[in-house]
Order: sequence, then structure tokens, then C-alpha cells
Amino acid sequence: MNPIFFKPFLGSIVASLTATATLLAISPEIRAQAESVEVLTRGPVHEAFADAVSYEAVAGIIISAKVPEAIEEMPPDEQPEGDNVTWIAGYWSWDDDENTFIWISGVWRNLPPGRQWVPGYWNDLGDGRLQWTSGYWASLERKTVSYIPTAPPTNIDTGPNIAAPSREHSWIPGYWHWTEPRYVWRPGYWMPLRPRWTWIPPHHQWSPSGYVYVGGYWDHAIAGRGVLFAPVRFRQPVYTTVAYSFVPAVVVSLSVFSDHLFYQPRRSHYYFGDYYAPRYRESGFYASYTWTSGRHGYDPIYSYARWEHRGDPNWERRRSQDFEYFRDHEDARPPRTWAAMRGARSDQFNDGRNRKFASEFSGYARQENGPRFRKIDDKRRSELVSQNREMRKFSQQRRETESRKPDGKAGAGKTIQRENLNPSPIKSRKVSELPEKEAPPPKRQANRGKKNDPPQDRNEQETDRKKPQAPGSNKNKPDERAAPGPKKETQPQGKRSPDAVPQPGKGTKPNGSADKVTPKPRQDTLQKEAQPQRKRNPEAVPQAGKSTKPKESANRVTPKPRPNNAVQPRSNPNRGATPAPKRPKETTIPGRPGSGTAPKAKPATERRQVQPESGQTNNNSDERKKKKNQTE
Repeated sequence: MNPIFFKPFLGSIVASLTATATLLAISPEIRAQAESVEVLTRGPVHEAFADAVSYEAVAGIIISAKVPEAIEEMPPDEQPEGDNVTWIAGYWSWDDDENTFIWISGVWRNLPPGRQWVPGYWNDLGDGRLQWTSGYWASLERKTVSYIPTAPPTNIDTGPNIAAPSREHSWIPGYWHWTEPRYVWRPGYWMPLRPRWTWIPPHHQWSPSGYVYVGGYWDHAIAGRGVLFAPVRFRQPVYTTVAYSFVPAVVVSLSVFSDHLFYQPRRSHYYFGDYYAPRYRESGFYASYTWTSGRHGYDPIYSYARWEHRGDPNWERRRSQDFEYFRDHEDARPPRTWAAMRGARSDQFNDGRNRKFASEFSGYARQENGPRFRKIDDKRRSELVSQNREMRKFSQQRRETESRKPDGKAGAGKTIQRENLNPSPIKSRKVSELPEKEAPPPKRQANRGKKNDPPQDRNEQETDRKKPQAPGSNKNKPDERAAPGPKKETQPQGKRSPDAVPQPGKGTKPNGSADKVTPKPRQDTLQKEAQPQRKRNPEAVPQAGKSTKPKESANRVTPKPRPNNAVQPRSNPNRGATPAPKRPKETTIPGRPGSGTAPKAKPATERRQVQPESGQTNNNSDERKKKKNQTE
């Protein structure tokens, strides 16, 4: 025999004998269990490990089946290093392709700081129907749960409306925030992301009792979240055997989140593997990049990966090209079972696309460039088993609390239902208790107009609103508090006629202060009211040759026009009035003494005194009466 062919042949014989000896060493019960369990390389991702955000909080799927009893699942012998790492057991999920339940294996989870896990459950609707209710990460500070009766309105976020401040920023979409008794829109904003951390924006989760608000929080990036194990399908119900326990053994590489990831909103789960056939798109599966770009929701994993490759302008285009390639080439898609993937030839495809993303846990824990692991002792294992049992009780309490409504429909009530939330057995350490290198970035402070998340309370919003004006109030009235000091009086104090002009030496202020006493707008009123105030003797006979108009004009004070309402400076109070025009020379009348000479012009002081004050008679009229009596 050719030695070239003899060595491979001999190696296969040795491997076969070794496998046979190992199989014979296993008990018949264990051998039967191994043959009845099929490890899958596609299926749902444990919702405590990763979950996307949907803009529409939809109700869970409804199936006509009976959910099996929970499996007694045991964690592997090693766990990742870290004080905030714990084991979260698996649960049953419905597989539409096989029309049966599959088991989503448990995960090693590096818990998000300051959060506690509220698990999902199957709710019995009666008549053999079940409805899925998803779990969520609640805040450690939450003591009660508020179930909002109405669903949030349709999300109106359309993406960025302004340019990003820098390449370090990522767009966080807006959302509807419940501020009793209605929803209030919180607009989106740019947020700088941080290495190793992913921001989960605020959103709502559906439940039979109403809609639960989940505030935004920081979670670990996928590379630092822990270990994801492959789901399994049981061909036979061996899990009903007494003292049966299941230990996951096949790990799913976290590279699958960038290469073969989908999202199904009706099930509120990520799906990995081969879901490229067009029929999956018709049944509600979205490729990871289309979920975010299509405005269906927010994918934190995809958004972080895009931010991480922000220096590569072709990264998103390659994601789209890879999806189209697998969609159009069925034979190039990744295998669906661990047996098929393990037996696939590594040189079958040379296009650089990843198709083998699963491996045994024993080998995965020994990788030099992978995460570090440590052995768990019996005490730690007992703690994890006890924690798993407490989580089942916690899930049962949630199911009983949220299933009190007989019709099982959200929003059946008209008011918010509030229930106490017991602490979850799976909870993270507080942010303040974490070392600085393990603590998440600080949250944005609540101050609308500056930083947008978390949202501002409605009472704080209303303080910024302008109070309505009272009826009859003057909107243009200036705020007197803005100008400290005494108010400017537009009219002097005391009872005084609005048309009065101060006489020299009586309360007038020197220099420019006199302008404030007689403002310009009152000159027209002064001229109109000056003539009716003069008292004339009705028995007096007008003298021939005398003109009355010069006398009337002498009694008036003609204001000097001021350009542009400017205040003209004065050196003394007497310069404020325009001098009266010169009286024409009177003609000589025979027989009347003193008529041959023209009267001299009166001084400026006398001209100012002709203006009457309130309550006084006209001085000129009295002088004319006196002269008339002397003549007679």
C-alpha cells in the first residue's frame, strides 16, 4: 500500500476506535440523550443577551400549542472572568419552520450596570392558545411598574435634521414619552458613543396589562457581553426524564452579529444564521442594516458597528452586498445545524465571507486571543442553580400580575395600573459600586434645549412656557422691574391743567429741565383752547382803525417747531416760547388821547404771563376794561 494513502487511512481508524470507546464508556441513557438533541446553528438570540428597539410596541405572537416544562439547565464548568458576570438560564421558543418548540440555551452574561433582568414568559390565553411576552432590563431603582393603557403613537423620527458635530457622534432617534395624561414627543439628538459601550435608547414594551416604559441605559458592546450558546431541538422529550439536566456545549461566535444577523419584531428577538430566503422577508424578518435604515426601529448592535467602522466609507455598502449575495445564492449560505457546519469543507468558498461561526465550548475557552475563563467550584454552581429556581418564581409572579385582566388585552383599563416590582434575582451592581474601568459613561443630564436624554419632567417643561396675559392687559407694556429707579412722571403731581404752561420763577427748572414740563404734543391743544378762555365784554364797541387780529396773535404763544422731536437745550426758561410778532402801528384817531402813538412792545416776561392758568381770568381782558373806563 502506498504510504501516502496509508497514514490518513490509519488516522481514520484510530479516530473511529477512539470515538467507539468513548461512546461505550457513556451510559445508555446519556447516549440516548445525545442522539435525541440536535444543535442548531441558526435561530433566536437569547433576549437577555441582545435586543433591538422597535418603534412600534407590538403584542407577542400567538400560537396554538402547549409549552413544555422548563428544562433543568446547568452552566458549563467555566465562566468568563469578572465580578458582574452571571448565568441566565434558557427558555422555550416557537419554531415556525418545524412547527415545534426549540430550546434557547442559557448564556454567560456580563450584566449591564445598574439594571435587573425581568424575564419573558408564555401567557395562557385559554383554548390551547399561548402568547409570548418579552423580557426587559429594568432599572435597579425601579420599585413599581406602571402599565400605560394606550399604545404610543406612530414614531415620527425621520433621522438627523442637522449635521453631526463630529464623526464620534451617532444619531439617537426620538421617542414618545408618557406624561400623564398623554404622550409627549422627545426629539432625537446626536450622541458621542464610547468604545466598549452601546447605548440602548428609551422604548416601550408590550405586556397584557399595558405598555411598560424602559428608560435608556448603557450596555456592553457585543464583544464584551459574555458567551452565547447555540439553541437546540429535542427530537425526543428526554427532558422529562427524572434527574435530567442539560449543559450547553456549542458556542456561537460573536462575529455572527456582523455577518448573519436578522430581527423579528413580532417575536422581539434577534435571529442569527440562514434567514436569507425571500419568504422570511415576507414573514417579518429584517436584515440588520435594513431595520435601522428603513426607519423601523433602532438597532444598537448595528449602530455601534457602523460607528466602529466610521473610517471605512464602504462598510455599509459591503453589508448590503453580502446580504444580496446570500439571498441570491442558496448553496453559499451558512449551514443550519452544528453537524453540517462541523463537516463543511473550509476550502469550499474562497470569497472571504464567514460561514463557520460555531465551535465547541472546550476549545473556545482555550483560545489565546479570546476572553479569559475561570473554573467554577461547587459553591458557585449551587448558587447558580438556586438563582435559576428563584428566577422561575419571579417569572411566575410577573405572569400572575400581568394576567389579571380576563381578556388579556393591553389598554383594557382607562387609567394607569401600577404594581410593585420585587427585586429580580438577576441584578447588576450599582454604577457607583463599579470600578472606574468597568463603569459606563455618564448619562446625559435632563435639560431640554441643551441635552436631550433622559427626558425632562413635564412640570419642568411648563416652567419655560410663557404665562397667558390677563384680559385687558397691555402686551407691550415694559417690565418695570427691568429699569430700577423712580418712575418718570408724564404729568406733574397735584391738580393742574394738562395745558398749563409754567410761568417764569414759579416752579420752573433752569436749563433743559423746562422741556419736560411742556411737551410738544400739547401745543395744538394749547392753541385751540387759548381763544375760548378769553373773556370779552359784550357791550364793548370795537374801535375804528384798530385791528383785533394783531392783539389775538400777541396773546398766543407760537411754538417753535422741533425737528425729529429732539429736545432743544435752553439757557433760561424764557427762551422756550417764540416771541410774538410786532404789532402794527396804530392810526391816529381824533378826540382820543394816547391814540397817536404806537404801544411799545411788551417784554418777554409779560408775553409769557398772558398764558392763563387754570382757575384764573385773562389779564389782557382786565387791562382792556381798565383802559376803557379811563377813556370814558
